[in-house]
Amino acid sequence: MSRTTLFVDVIVPLAVPQKYTYRVPVELNDEVDLGKRVLVQFGKSKFYSAIVSKVHDKAPSDYVAKYIDSVIDDKPIVLEKQLTFWDWMAYYYMCGPGEVMNAALPSALKLSSVANIQLNPEFNFEESDHSAFSDKEHLIIDALHHNDTLSFEDVSKILKLNSIHKTVNDLIKKGAILVYEEVKDKYKPKLVSFVKLNSEYLNSEHSNGEVKDEMKLKELLDKLEKKAFKQAEALLCFCI
Repeated sequence: MSRTTLFVDVIVPLAVPQKYTYRVPVELNDEVDLGKRVLVQFGKSKFYSAIVSKVHDKAPSDYVAKYIDSVIDDKPIVLEKQLTFWDWMAYYYMCGPGEVMNAALPSALKLSSVANIQLNPEFNFEESDHSAFSDKEHLIIDALHHNDTLSFEDVSKILKLNSIHKTVNDLIKKGAILVYEEVKDKYKPKLVSFVKLNSEYLNSEHSNGEVKDEMKLKELLDKLEKKAFKQAEALLCFCI
């Protein structure tokens, strides 16, 4: 095992303008590689699977690099040529590398603390080899049998661990679960309310149904004037 202190530049799946440098625990030196996903803490409490875009031995000069939590993949999921293409896309479209990553990767490969998991409909736990699953994986599968979906926060509480992405990724590889991102529609259409006269007060002799039955309207106005003057005023405005 190499004892050199290594650092990695990573792309996090967020709309941020740059890549970030993290320190590699020495025991993971031989596991990190270009194009692999690593689990990193970004901010105070959020964890994301980030793509390694560069492995080097230079510490950042303007901040203290955090350690990566773990290496998720056994083999790279993104090729060096693809990473180069992502850089070109970010430059050409004037966006962050994380935005390109988000568009390029399927949701199952973007593990984050804001994602959700569900049982794979094609997975049959009863017919599977139970010994192939760890105790942690058994807990998650059992919880999903009682809940349609779980957030990563839910899984973290079930396992009583902050770092649960490696376990989730192992379940994905075994075909037991699926990861999806909940997309909330932030667009709210502008609604305009309209009122129309009840068909009871329209003259039924006219096929277009738009001619007012003046006799019935007069009777209604007479009643409203005595008991509900404000309603009578509103109706009168509507009829003018």
